[in-house]
Amino acid sequence: MDEATNRHQAVEAIGVLLRSVVDALQRPGVLSDPFLPDAPRAAITGAYLTASKEYDEWINVILDAKAKLAASGFPVPDAWVHATIVHPVRLRRQRSRGYWLEIRHDERDDLEKLKAELRLAGRRLQIERDAKQDAAEDEEPLTETQQAVYDKIKADGPITGKQICNAIGTDQATLTSRIIPVLKTRRGVRNKRGAGYWVPSTP
Repeated sequence: MDEATNRHQAVEAIGVLLRSVVDALQRPGVLSDPFLPDAPRAAITGAYLTASKEYDEWINVILDAKAKLAASGFPVPDAWVHATIVHPVRLRRQRSRGYWLEIRHDERDDLEKLKAELRLAGRRLQIERDAKQDAAEDEEPLTETQQAVYDKIKADGPITGKQICNAIGTDQATLTSRIIPVLKTRRGVRNKRGAGYWVPSTP
């Protein structure tokens, strides 16, 4: 995979982990869900299988996100590797208490810390990705007319639109609607009413 693909994969994986952490924080750290003493065994087994399926699928999503994050080349902290976030559902039984489901999530303090780290890493990667995209756009070659206009502005700016049109041989509508927007985005051209167009680095 190229760098852009790796970065995109890392951002997506971090997003999945972050959503899992937020979801886990909305639930009790340990949930003990007791069954009625006279609950049929079939009902107990059915509830256990349903809860197990939900959490097993959730665990697989987390493990898949961790694997994609590692494959992206992103330097994964040990705390992220060892963070379980959610645990398999357990069916417990005591003679005096009967059956109950035990559902665990990582400690709240650990989840809050992981949430903050994931958010920070996600923002940093998105900023880097956006910067890479902007740089790639800036490096895209201009058309012959766009380059001619840019060279004229860089050499003679501040210069009016009318002066540019006369020098290059284009019309005002094309200049303002199709050429200048590109030069502003890719080459940093600026303009001010009454002053004309210029490139900020031009002395």
